[in-house]
Amino acid sequence: MRFQYLELENITSLKGKHRIDFDEISKQSDLFAITGPTGSGKSTLLMAMAMALYAENHKGLNAADLVTTHCPFGR
Repeated sequence: MRFQYLELENITSLKGKHRIDFDEISKQSDLFAITGPTGSGKSTLLMAMAMALYAENHKGLNAADLVTTHCPFGR
């Protein structure tokens, strides 16, 4: 099993709508890295993937804990 894409909206540091198309990335290379400065959302991305696969995360946070501060919802 592999991700084709991931859509996020207002999840921790990733405020607003985001879509990552893994199929498009894999056309460019068989290997890719998740990089960026502190606070840019690298861990958030991995946590969202774990939530999508297993409906839980490694930090034991519930869904309400993952919503971006001052946003009414996250998905």
